[in-house]
Amino acid sequence: MQTETQRCLLAILCAVVLTSCATPIQFVASSVPVGNKKIKVLGPAHGKACVRFFLFIPLGVSSSLHDAYADAIDDVDGADGLLEMSVDLKWFQLPIPYLLPLYGSTCTEVRGKAFKFVGR
Repeated sequence: MQTETQRCLLAILCAVVLTSCATPIQFVASSVPVGNKKIKVLGPAHGKACVRFFLFIPLGVSSSLHDAYADAIDDVDGADGLLEMSVDLKWFQLPIPYLLPLYGSTCTEVRGKAFKFVGR
């Protein structure tokens, strides 16, 4: 009986200690106005910007949407923008979120279909 109680407590402790989250922020039809301009879809693009911290001290540069978007545009040569763009925010903290985060990371991810304008 004692080993079952210990296993249960260990499982609860692991669930609390190893916590992460992913939150969809938004979905956008296009990152730049297309209007009546002709475009060519180049393929899928993915960009990511992360910042990590240790004892509340940032160890990275940025987890901003701007940096993640720029990374996604750079992912495909010649891309002018993204169609069907989605933005996700992911974070991880160890050991206990909000109370005593010794190590953590926050990442912004951008995904979409890269396109370029044709006939400019």
